[in-house]
Amino acid sequence: MTILPGVHFNSKACIKCGKCAESCPLKLITLEPYPKRNGKCIKCYNCLRVCPANACTSPIMWAFDIFHKFVSKFHSEKPWSKIYF
Repeated sequence: MTILPGVHFNSKACIKCGKCAESCPLKLITLEPYPKRNGKCIKCYNCLRVCPANACTSPIMWAFDIFHKFVSKFHSEKPWSKIYF
């Protein structure tokens, strides 16, 4: 059992761009017609970082905001990077 919160998809906010499905390292997300997870999520949160409409949400979003503010002080690069396994 994991302590990290899961990802939820908001179909009303989704613009069907498919970036969440492309960013999933296990290819668990499909667009039918809105994002749907098929299988056990490893909680890499790539879908949260790439969604332009904020349709992928999680209670852990506040941590990403804090991390982004901290990293942007020291690096001029985009702080989010893809996670590959």
